[in-house]
Amino acid sequence: MSHIKTIRRFFYKNGLLLILAGWFLTFSYLFQYYWSYTSAPAQVKKTLQRTINSREKDFEKILKDTALLRSLNYGTYNKTSFQQLLKKDYFIFVASDGADGFQTRFWNTQTILPGIELWQRADGVWFEQLINGYYTVYKKTTELKDGSNCLVMALIPVKWNYFVVNNYLENKFVAGKEIERNFDIADKPAGAAVKSLAGNTLFFLAERPVQEVPKNNLIAVWLRIFAAIFVLLFIHLLAIRIGAKRGLLKALLFFVPLVLALRILSYYLPVPLNFRQFEMFDPSIYGSNMVLRSLGDLLINAVLFTWIVLFIH
Repeated sequence: MSHIKTIRRFFYKNGLLLILAGWFLTFSYLFQYYWSYTSAPAQVKKTLQRTINSREKDFEKILKDTALLRSLNYGTYNKTSFQQLLKKDYFIFVASDGADGFQTRFWNTQTILPGIELWQRADGVWFEQLINGYYTVYKKTTELKDGSNCLVMALIPVKWNYFVVNNYLENKFVAGKEIERNFDIADKPAGAAVKSLAGNTLFFLAERPVQEVPKNNLIAVWLRIFAAIFVLLFIHLLAIRIGAKRGLLKALLFFVPLVLALRILSYYLPVPLNFRQFEMFDPSIYGSNMVLRSLGDLLINAVLFTWIVLFIH
């Protein structure tokens, strides 16, 4: 009975560690599957649509500024106006189609230049695949005070789609990181529909097949790491308590097998998370055997071995 009372008192004093671990683990799942913008089609759709619509609103403010449009059309804009347009995270073009033919008067990017076929289309908002990606196109013809027509176009990037990819040119969504890992733009009407500010459907979002190595978002990763630390700290304190009451040998018989069991479990299950999602745990970089199959596994095993040695000491 004295041992039961001792263990009960220990849980009263240190059970908070397990409670914190449970809460951290719960919140990690909430961030991963409910609050993350890459968790579900509805969340991804909301993120993409909000990003596109905010740029539409910003472009409509420019369309209402006839003085600015006139200065862009005739090349009389000042440095301040140019710098402000240069900072935009979407692309703005101004052109004229008069007696002297079609001419592009202004652009704020070197990334892409719209072709004549885009300028010839009717005013409106639509979705277009261009040479380097997918864009929401917003075109408007504005009549200036002098009677001339000014063609204004915004290209709002949605997803880059390069023919050749590298560390600098990646085929990814502009609205957020790693959306492309789970979702893509659908070739046909299916899935969640992303709409323009006016309510017109721009494109549909399709889920990719389940990946072999799923990734956690950064918040979920840190929450699970802290949960694991709390659990290991609880085990450490409990082993010390057993050692103080019943000797080192019984403490080791509790401590070592439990730590080894958790480590073996992490080889086959994502406990506390899937380590393969990190480059350090990639077997193609370093792999010796089933136990030391990556640099990350070598690091974890070395830390656990050091922990056991220090515990014995």
